[in-house]
Amino acid sequence: MSYPFEVVEFYFLRLPVDVNSRLRGTPLHVSITEGNPDAVKLLLLRSRTDVTDYYDCNATGKAFEEYNPDIINLVLPNSSIVHREGEPAFFYPISITELWWLLECVVEDGILVSMYHSPKTMRQIRRDADEEYTYQEQFEAMFPYLNIHDESLFMVNFLLRHSLRKQQRLVPLKQLLLRFDASSSDEDGWSALHQCAKWGSVDETKLLLPHSNTSGRDRGGRTALQVATTKHGAEHDLSRILLRWSRKSINIGEGGQSRKKMKW
Repeated sequence: MSYPFEVVEFYFLRLPVDVNSRLRGTPLHVSITEGNPDAVKLLLLRSRTDVTDYYDCNATGKAFEEYNPDIINLVLPNSSIVHREGEPAFFYPISITELWWLLECVVEDGILVSMYHSPKTMRQIRRDADEEYTYQEQFEAMFPYLNIHDESLFMVNFLLRHSLRKQQRLVPLKQLLLRFDASSSDEDGWSALHQCAKWGSVDETKLLLPHSNTSGRDRGGRTALQVATTKHGAEHDLSRILLRWSRKSINIGEGGQSRKKMKW
């Protein structure tokens, strides 16, 4: 039950409004949770929006967590969204989405603040909206707001950090291949193909191969094929695929033609 308007007026005139109550939040937090726009409007005149509740969520985060567009439109103009050193770039409602792994693919603070001013996007990426939006729709909504400083490392970081189910991983990978160079490597010489070879990711490898350099070597001089055979053995499906593709690349490089159509 929300605070009656008379109670809010009492708080507003006589008591500190930025103190967490027995309900584990300030009056502003509680009014946001209960969806009381009149109370929120009044409390915003005195309340600090950066004060956090029991769950370490500020007023802006609480508004997005509850997702009441009317409340969001009241809170946002009174908020200052900044990223503090040493703190995650995403506040609570975003950090628990199924897209949390994207946070690991960009540097700290690698999010464009304009995202917070897009209630529709915020709604799409919430975890409890999964049944309403497909994973692809959620990814497409969030991706444009990432501030990617080093595009050469994004593919490698993606395959290193992404831990969702296999079919979900294929969705963004197909889109990333349209923008990023799959052959780029990190400081250790590891490319996206090396990462797939390490983890035995057969389906991801099939997508990457037409865009990758199979002869690329890491700092230790190993190709993706050598990584795969060492890790999984020469009879593993991934090792066989990489071997066939490497032979095909050698034939083409020498000016010859592959003898038959490549089969996975």
